[in-house]
Amino acid sequence: MQANASSKPCLTKFHSYPPLRRMNPGQTGSRNWKVALVIVLIELWAACFLSEVRALKAEDQQASAPPEAHLKRAQALIGECKPNEARAELETYLNGSKPKDLPRPVRMTWMQMMLRVELETEAQRSKPVVDRGLPELIQTLPELKGLQPAKTQEELPTILKKTGDRVEAFFRDFQNTSSLEQIQHELLNRKERVSFTQSERFHYLLLKCPDASQSARDINEYRTGGEAPADERRRLPDGMISTSGFASLSIYFLPVYQAECRFLYLGRQRMDDHQTDVVAFAQQPAVAQLWGNFNVIGGASATTLLQGIAWIDSGTHQIVCLRTDLLCPVPRVHLSRETTEIHYAEVHFKNSTLSPWLPRDVVVTVEWEGKLLRNTHSYSDFQLFNVETKPKILPEPLREHDAAKTD
Repeated sequence: MQANASSKPCLTKFHSYPPLRRMNPGQTGSRNWKVALVIVLIELWAACFLSEVRALKAEDQQASAPPEAHLKRAQALIGECKPNEARAELETYLNGSKPKDLPRPVRMTWMQMMLRVELETEAQRSKPVVDRGLPELIQTLPELKGLQPAKTQEELPTILKKTGDRVEAFFRDFQNTSSLEQIQHELLNRKERVSFTQSERFHYLLLKCPDASQSARDINEYRTGGEAPADERRRLPDGMISTSGFASLSIYFLPVYQAECRFLYLGRQRMDDHQTDVVAFAQQPAVAQLWGNFNVIGGASATTLLQGIAWIDSGTHQIVCLRTDLLCPVPRVHLSRETTEIHYAEVHFKNSTLSPWLPRDVVVTVEWEGKLLRNTHSYSDFQLFNVETKPKILPEPLREHDAAKTD
């Protein structure tokens, strides 16, 4: 059944009737009950008919909407984490055209939608850390040996609340800092022995954006100085990767982002001289707002979702150690593993009462295009950085992960 948007179906108007009088046994009222039954059936038919007409009108209005309306709707649906619905709107907008033949903003919207659909599909094939049993976790994550398992999840809401408050304070009170960064790039063979290594040293800057809120996205990272000429610092050896973004990884525990993750309280464990509560987490693709990036220089790029384990000081609720892994592999860029292990340290500055916890040692292990790569980062000589005296020209802010593709 089709109806034009301009047509106005003539509908019968039905009135409500007072309830029928209840009949006592022995009374003859078969006629009254038949009339009541007919009235009920007519009203049900009218309700169904009205519902169908409204649906047809909505379809006609959607079909007659200008193409730009479908594009805007698709962009809004992507922002609402509804990639499948966004895809339907985009296909209506395309009307048989190929995305590559359309303007760049449309191609970007199409790419965002496709990346999210691909990730959701791939994530359904993976088993997140929050769904694994403790024996399986200990077998795959040796650092959990010695864990005292939690008997219940009753403590989890309190742990998340206090940890979230602590992380929120970190981003809110963050001050610009500089440090010395030592990076060791390593290519490992199948026996995980080093077959190639390269060292780099940089001045590492963490600068809060003007008018920044409490989001990690308001902190930019820069590498300056170093032992190589300026034009070489951005160039990676073929087949190697550049990794960054560690100071902001606690963002998943911000109260505003906790809803996009599932959490599991694993128990208590001693870690880096702290008695800690151990909490596993995994992003939910359908509602995720935070996306990682893996960029192949001169090639494709892909978004990533994470899962991981946090060791949280039981007294202060400070994250003292954090491990993250891919929620699922990313076939688009042949990325099968990305493990980040961060150990934090409390940093004290002269003339400041704040003592933030910043990454001290970081190890990133990546399996990409059949290669096993490892980057080790060490940070020292932390200082407050006066933004008024910063260099007038800074390199581009660091992207999360860059990979140099071998020709």
